[in-house]
Amino acid sequence: LDEQRARPRRYEPSAAFVDHQLAVSQIVVDLTLAARRGRLEILAVQGEPACWRTLPAIARSVLRPDLYLAVGAADLEYRWFVEVDRGTHHRPAVVRKAQLYESYYRSGVEQSTGGVFPRVAWITPEPTRAARLREAFDGGEFSEGLMLVSTADKAIDVLSGGES
Repeated sequence: LDEQRARPRRYEPSAAFVDHQLAVSQIVVDLTLAARRGRLEILAVQGEPACWRTLPAIARSVLRPDLYLAVGAADLEYRWFVEVDRGTHHRPAVVRKAQLYESYYRSGVEQSTGGVFPRVAWITPEPTRAARLREAFDGGEFSEGLMLVSTADKAIDVLSGGES
């Protein structure tokens, strides 16, 4: 509902938006369940827009991850920017977003405030899409180890420091 307009209009979110939001929420639910089982400890969860970051080197650029997470497991802390990829964006759009992460990493801003730069977890619905994203991130354009791609069924293992 847009109350600022003379005649308020109601907006219904698209099916793609709802699907994406549910997928992001499912990661948080799955993390919570794993924490309740004692498998990991959730140290921090920030959703949108709290997890967004401003890129100082690029005027008016904002990095918009779906989630920021800090997870404790096996006496280690894992920090993540999470991108839930539903296969709706073409490769050039995904690469542009990954380039924003790379620019932000190279700026050193996150490291100066948080000590380390979180890895970027791209969570996809199925293995074929995961393979396409891995291929898009290979080739030396991105810092080694910065981008990690996983399928949704293995997301909690990855986010808690397990198999990549």
